[in-house]
Amino acid sequence: MHPSDIALLIGGPLLASVLLFEANREQKIHLERRGLFRFPTALLLSTIACLGTGILYAKVNPYVIYSYPNAVFFSLFALGFIVLYAVLAGAARYRPTPHQTTSVLGELFLVWWIILAIDVQGILFTRALFYVPFLYLSALIGLAAMLLQAMRPPPPHLPGVIRLPEEIREAISEHVQHHGHHDPPKKRWNPKEIIRSWNLDLRRVTIIGVTIITQLGFFIVLMVMKNKWIRYQQPLDILLVDATSALFLVLPFATFMHKLHWPIPSFFSLVFIGTFFFSLFIFPFTNRAPAFLEFSQRLSLDNGTNVVRLTGPKGYTEYDIVPHLPSFKTSEDLHFCKAAPMGLAGQPASSTCVWHGLPPPEPPVDLLNIAQYHLFGPAITVVVSYAPGCTGYGLEFQGSSQPKWEGISRSEETSGRVVETFKVWVSKNGVSYTAKASCVWNALKASKVPAFIEAESFSPRWARVRGDAQALVIAERMTEIGPSSDV
Repeated sequence: MHPSDIALLIGGPLLASVLLFEANREQKIHLERRGLFRFPTALLLSTIACLGTGILYAKVNPYVIYSYPNAVFFSLFALGFIVLYAVLAGAARYRPTPHQTTSVLGELFLVWWIILAIDVQGILFTRALFYVPFLYLSALIGLAAMLLQAMRPPPPHLPGVIRLPEEIREAISEHVQHHGHHDPPKKRWNPKEIIRSWNLDLRRVTIIGVTIITQLGFFIVLMVMKNKWIRYQQPLDILLVDATSALFLVLPFATFMHKLHWPIPSFFSLVFIGTFFFSLFIFPFTNRAPAFLEFSQRLSLDNGTNVVRLTGPKGYTEYDIVPHLPSFKTSEDLHFCKAAPMGLAGQPASSTCVWHGLPPPEPPVDLLNIAQYHLFGPAITVVVSYAPGCTGYGLEFQGSSQPKWEGISRSEETSGRVVETFKVWVSKNGVSYTAKASCVWNALKASKVPAFIEAESFSPRWARVRGDAQALVIAERMTEIGPSSDV
């Protein structure tokens, strides 16, 4: 915890308490129960509305957050603004109170203080709400300006001088002009007299100025950080963060929400309606924000068959991409799509499609070899050798029945060929075990894999095919290990 955090958490409430006590003691402001819970109610309803809308986006059209993040964010911001205005302006209209601005500022100050205390204590990860101190200071400055303005003594009035309201003076001026009277000559004002005669409203200037500056800075920070953060996050997480950020951005405007004229909330209503339906029904992928597909291929060195696996966004991979590949159509004995056990980065759910694809280039004869040696006792020595361009995965046993086995050694020859030695113990009752040795064919690049080129060529413009981060092409060989195995 930094000393500045302690100063904000302790000094802010002390300053606000002293000013509130003085204003109440001088009877400049009266504490009333009416209107105290308007802002918490508006905050609760706007939170429910924004978070609920974010969850709706995640259910109906989750990938829109990658293609059109600004449309989603502005819809959430406009929704929060509309809900706050409806509650606060409606309450001010039907149950007016003379100190609603001060009440909202005080309650907003308390909300930022609680969030700042939670964030400073480390309950949230890595000071996630690092911008809260600025919002906290904004509320404190606005509250102090309101209380100081309330305690300000009224301006002196000269005896016998009557100041007419602005409307009456404008009516008299129009009446004089209508009857042909000439206006008196205009008086040339001295700049010093203008400054002295200008009665500056400290509350409006301070609250509006600090609010706009703080929110503009917060908006810029959000726009800069969002493009770097959302790339590999799940859509639901991004949408919930967007909803929270939109609330943080709109909350300071609650202080003068009840004084706004109807064109402003009407404008935000139109913004919300347009961006809401746009975000729900627009196609979520574009050339700049494409759908990413992950390609991998397995090649059997025993019989030359291969299996292609393509993983991508659920609902688009199995319906809009893979069925259009010629090799998928011709693979009659193996072609199906199912839910992927592990989704790709940044995708809420993924589908994987499997089929016999176009065969890769002819592999070298010595790419992967397995040899067995039955020397003494029940143990069998298994030697697996890999070519220099193939990274080995070792030995794997298929099925539920597993023998006792262990790795003995691993060596690398001067030519770059890797040799791994395993020892497997088998029983004398004739039980055999199926083992598989595999390796990643690193020497084979994507531009030389026909199945990868096919997937790239027949994919739509809004999709990008990339190789599996772990393996593009995997070569494998099977062997039977048992008492009757060839040695």
